[in-house]
Amino acid sequence: DSDDGSRAQPKQSTRERILNAALDLFYEKGFHLATVEEIAERAAVGKGTLYRYFANKGALFNELIKSRLEELEVSAQAILDGEDDVLTMITKYVRIYFEFFDSHKRLYRLILQERSDLAEQVQEVYVKKVMKRIPLLKRKIREASHEGVLKDVDFQTVFYGVMGFIHGVIQKWLVHDCSYPLADELPNVIEVLFYGFVKQ
Repeated sequence: DSDDGSRAQPKQSTRERILNAALDLFYEKGFHLATVEEIAERAAVGKGTLYRYFANKGALFNELIKSRLEELEVSAQAILDGEDDVLTMITKYVRIYFEFFDSHKRLYRLILQERSDLAEQVQEVYVKKVMKRIPLLKRKIREASHEGVLKDVDFQTVFYGVMGFIHGVIQKWLVHDCSYPLADELPNVIEVLFYGFVKQ
């Protein structure tokens, strides 16, 4: 926590240490049992330093989820802003989604174990982020429907249905103790998704 003129980079790394320590302890003990004192100790910072970055434990949890999901958002944005046809776009999106959670297993387990109000906050944060990119995807789906590639179905129903299906596949992977790469599920998932709403 240097206060000299080069403190910008140390501040950033201090913040990241706190977030990493919070992920460790929330995962190990659960949100409600982990204390701010333990998180500060694990991050090797004073409690006052932690409070300079995060107002309370709830704010720390929310920022942890938000900051980690930003990585997924950036990857999703690149795909949704691309020039691919809609089927390629969906395939790429599911792949980066699986690859993200494959490399962030503890984060996903944390989201699952803190279901209730915290899980709803997490889902709200992520859905809001994804929805920012949705207009372009909706336009591509509408075009594909007019071209006879996709069936004319309700977008919201399909979107939430697909996300629910994908999360079901991820939970199955967790039940199997993440013993295989999550991306191995991609061919079956794409086949099921497209069989359901792609015209043959």
